[in-house]
Amino acid sequence: MAARGPETKIKIKLSAEEEKTLKKQSKGLKRAHSIVVRSLIILYMYIGMSISDVSRKLGVNRVTVRKWAIRYAEHGIKGLEDEKRTGRPCVFDTEVILHTIKIACEMPEKYGRSLAKWDCHEIAAELERKQIVESISGESVRRILESQKLKPWRHH
Repeated sequence: MAARGPETKIKIKLSAEEEKTLKKQSKGLKRAHSIVVRSLIILYMYIGMSISDVSRKLGVNRVTVRKWAIRYAEHGIKGLEDEKRTGRPCVFDTEVILHTIKIACEMPEKYGRSLAKWDCHEIAAELERKQIVESISGESVRRILESQKLKPWRHH
């Protein structure tokens, strides 16, 4: 028998309804893998397994087991969900985005370009020529247009 880890101070208490929900989540074939693992962590901790035993059984780090056990003890089943993330802040303001879309949707002949050469780098260069923005890459233009599902070079 493998050596047990030290006793943990984290005690998991479940109501019958919570246990039923966690068992359902742990067996869900269409659930995110992370939710399945988190549910199993709580269920194993509930039956008295140590953090080390749960870690070995599920193949996750002890820190991960401890993190989700603490989150569950503090917040219940809602604690097993991912926290909201803010993401990277937008580099360009709305005015730049609107000008990018406007230029991309206009015919390139207006700017002395052919449709065959009208791409994100050309649009970026036009934004810089018009001094709408000091500097912008073709890749940034591509991301802006992609977010609006625009592909002006495919205009027919």
